[in-house]
Amino acid sequence: MTAATTLGSVAVAKSSPGLTLILAASVPLLGIGKNNALPWRLSGEIKYFKQVTTRVDPSCPEKPNAIIMGRKTWDSIPARFRPLPDRINVVLTRGNQAAIDTTTSGKDNVLVASSLDDAIDKVGQKAAHIFVIGGAQIYCQALDHPLTQRILLTEVNSTDPEGVAPIDCDTYFDKFPWYPQSAVKPTSKDGGELQWKRQSYEDLKQFVGDQVTSLQPGPIAEKAYTYEFTLWERMA
Repeated sequence: MTAATTLGSVAVAKSSPGLTLILAASVPLLGIGKNNALPWRLSGEIKYFKQVTTRVDPSCPEKPNAIIMGRKTWDSIPARFRPLPDRINVVLTRGNQAAIDTTTSGKDNVLVASSLDDAIDKVGQKAAHIFVIGGAQIYCQALDHPLTQRILLTEVNSTDPEGVAPIDCDTYFDKFPWYPQSAVKPTSKDGGELQWKRQSYEDLKQFVGDQVTSLQPGPIAEKAYTYEFTLWERMA
């Protein structure tokens, strides 16, 4: 596949728009959570997430995007903010689906699914693009899914004045062994060919499109952190 394709291009399957993981993680350990919440609150990153996941695809402007999340991620969103607006919210749960249905009474943009494949089937052609937004188990499942082609990873660093103190996390995206990339072409843990490659900023800019005005080259400084938006693509 090419190094960059636009959001309007679908090359994975006729029956699905494919999957894109979107997450922010501390580097180099790829911590993504602390006590079932984000370890940081970065307004620029929040704006970027919203703009990317609500972006209108010019090729099918009548379709919203879909976001897939686990039950814990759903519960971590304050009730007054869920479901996240202007997107089809899909919640994965193996437990009491009726409990989620009750909390979303009258909401027609919420679907409940028992697995990732069930979620993809239920979204079908209703969405222009499907984003996986967490948590860790759902990210790991999606990473292995054949429809997953891209990862939008925001790399977060601490600006701790003491130097190298890591960001305190208890949940990690530790199934992504291709990060960080070295000067030598990396391989997977089993010694196979590289499956993921970090693309350039220009590739990222082309992928997310002009509607995402929050995108800027990093590192971006905010509060006690710096962060950078990156794009990874699965290699053929």
